[in-house]
Amino acid sequence: MAKTARGASRRTAAAPAPEPAKAKEGVQAPAKSGKVRWLRMETGLSGPEISLARGDKHPFCDVPGDDDAPSEAQRLVDAGFAVDCDPPAEG
Repeated sequence: MAKTARGASRRTAAAPAPEPAKAKEGVQAPAKSGKVRWLRMETGLSGPEISLARGDKHPFCDVPGDDDAPSEAQRLVDAGFAVDCDPPAEG
């Protein structure tokens, strides 16, 4: 047990490891047309149009940007936010 600032004991427990989430239902391909790359998230990612948790699988655009900039999928992999994965099995 850990001691608080006033010397009282309190219990501390390690957080359980997160379980990988299943693919979201009704996942749509990215808005940009072209090559799609499936990624499994290593960390959460959210914004006005998307909310992904660690372990979620999602398709991302894999078309390089202007001036040979990396694709959206490659930027996520390079930053360590996601890794390549197979598409989820059709149910």
